[in-house]
Amino acid sequence: MNGKIVDIVLLDQLDYKYVIIDCGIFVRIEIVKNSDLKINDYVYAEGRLDIKKI
Repeated sequence: MNGKIVDIVLLDQLDYKYVIIDCGIFVRIEIVKNSDLKINDYVYAEGRLDIKKI
């Protein structure tokens, strides 16, 4: 999947941050906190997509 980062969510108690990617659908991925990714960067990610009931 590839797309543009549209939001970044930092959570103090975790060792990672969430990045929201617009790739036709909105996807949340976890990245390390010290990553230099920022909003409007284009990224490519691969892996499985987990679905959770909300």
